[in-house]
Amino acid sequence: AARATRAPSMADGELGAASSSVARYDEYAHDKRIIIHPVYLNSKATIADGRVIAAEHGVENPTLGEIIEVLKHLGYQPALEDKIYSRDALARGRIRVNLKDAATGELTVPEIASRKQLLRKLGESIPNLKSRKEPSAKAPAPAIEYGGAPAMSMVPGMGAGMSPVGMPGRVGMPAGMMPPGMAGVMPPGMGGV
Repeated sequence: AARATRAPSMADGELGAASSSVARYDEYAHDKRIIIHPVYLNSKATIADGRVIAAEHGVENPTLGEIIEVLKHLGYQPALEDKIYSRDALARGRIRVNLKDAATGELTVPEIASRKQLLRKLGESIPNLKSRKEPSAKAPAPAIEYGGAPAMSMVPGMGAGMSPVGMPGRVGMPAGMMPPGMAGVMPPGMGGV
């Protein structure tokens, strides 16, 4: 009498380690560093914008330099990466840091065991930086000029260097800075603006 056979299933454990999602995860090197974008700490940003911690624990408009300065002071070895934040294409740069020592697995800073705790510590420490307490007297940024006239001068109530949506930032890309593959995409006369 012929015996009916069935295909092995995941429950049987007969498919081998290659089919298990755990095995595939272990086969590839995984970067265990956490990612920090400045918007995660920005008390002026909304949750939809990307703020991760409560506004009262955040800090107003943190910069990458301030975050790196505090991380180094705490004893971490931050790595700056030139990446764009997915929710805001103008927000460029992120920081990666290990919470644990790669060799021993021990926490780098014993009182900080999670990403949330680190973000709260950053939000608490950045306002105490010397650069925040004693702002230097900077000259106002020069207006970007196109054809001899200040940018956006025809829009009432909007200063030079402001985009039409009211956000400070780049009005256009400097000449020669077009992203790869975008040279033919811009309308005629707009390339390199």
